[in-house]
Amino acid sequence: MSTKVEIRAEPAPPAELLARASALAPALRERAAEAEELRRLPDASFDALMATGLYRIAVPVRFGGLDVDYSLALDVAEELARACPATGWCYGLWAAHAWLIGYWPLLAQEEVFIGDPDTLAASSLNTGKSTCVPVDGGYRLSGRWEFSSGCDFSDWVMLGVPGIGERNWALVPKADFQIVDTWFVSGLRGSGSKDIVVDDAFVPSHRVLDVTTAGDGDWTGWDLHEQTRYRAPIPALLGWDLVAPMIGIARGMTDEFIGRLSGTTGAGRTAESEAVPIRLSHPAGGPPNPPVPRLRRGRCRPRPDAPRRPRNPGPRRSRRRILSAGPRQVPPRPGVCHPTVPPVGQPHLRHQRRPRPLRFGRAATLPPGRPRRRPPGHAAHGLRRPGLRTVGFGRIDIDPTSASTTPQPMSNASNPSNSEQWTNVHPPD
Repeated sequence: MSTKVEIRAEPAPPAELLARASALAPALRERAAEAEELRRLPDASFDALMATGLYRIAVPVRFGGLDVDYSLALDVAEELARACPATGWCYGLWAAHAWLIGYWPLLAQEEVFIGDPDTLAASSLNTGKSTCVPVDGGYRLSGRWEFSSGCDFSDWVMLGVPGIGERNWALVPKADFQIVDTWFVSGLRGSGSKDIVVDDAFVPSHRVLDVTTAGDGDWTGWDLHEQTRYRAPIPALLGWDLVAPMIGIARGMTDEFIGRLSGTTGAGRTAESEAVPIRLSHPAGGPPNPPVPRLRRGRCRPRPDAPRRPRNPGPRRSRRRILSAGPRQVPPRPGVCHPTVPPVGQPHLRHQRRPRPLRFGRAATLPPGRPRRRPPGHAAHGLRRPGLRTVGFGRIDIDPTSASTTPQPMSNASNPSNSEQWTNVHPPD
């Protein structure tokens, strides 16, 4: 798919390597739309990336890799994703796989890197729909795995396999797997994250890695390479290869946003607003947003010479329509107390426009000296009616036999400890 290109493999300081990624960004940005159309990286973008020698940041030194810190590969992935999300995404995964291969036994590492240190490996680290049967000298592997980003340019694939241990990965060469084009998505289409199918392939034992002990009991990577990246368990560094391109994609979004605002004209243009760079600095890694000053209550006053806003005549027309409707008619119902409803629209009874009947509830005891709270609006109607009295929030006492405003005690032979008991009236639900 891509022709062989000359690789810059000479040692270089980290600043120069990061500068190579920055110099590659304009060309990647121009071909980003093409990557989305092809649903994989364009050949020109892939060749330009490999020619920079940035992939060898993650390759073990004994196989021709660069003696730099692994975190530099994450910075490069972020810088590439800032220009082309698909390129940064694939590079981050390829670099992580080159680092992970260093945990395998030496024989498996030599099969991958001994002929070409720029050999790429894709992955699908979940077990997928697969089977793994032990046989003499290894395993027979079959199944289907999803979301293998960058598999079109990879000569090896790293697959999760079941039935061996708690978590195991196997290295499978290109001759033993097939790529099924299923990557028809709406975003990050250029990553080419397609399906991998393996049909009864033999996997030798030295190509299977126990992930739970690699770097945490099994020190093969440290003994062979003596690089700090192999002194930590795999889960300690795994996953950052996806976070780095995500940050780069976010930074690319802010670059595009600011770029579209640049050159705009007019008074008070957004590109010159102080709020724009302050707001965009936080997701790009800058300082947090400064506190926004708040106006204290009562300090905001309209200017005396400011024109007054005309009032909306809509509520006035609605009020006239309600006043012309006349008094409401509430049909009586047995067992329901209906307070007398005066004509709608009286100023001192405006809360009675929508009266709700009060239903009798079960009896409740009112302790002496209990504090009384103001009832809601619909319960306040009873306070103006004879024989009603509030005893709590939304609860009213009523003496059915008396029309006076003073509640009358009721006998309670079953409970002598309570001297008074009142009939409780609950507002409707």
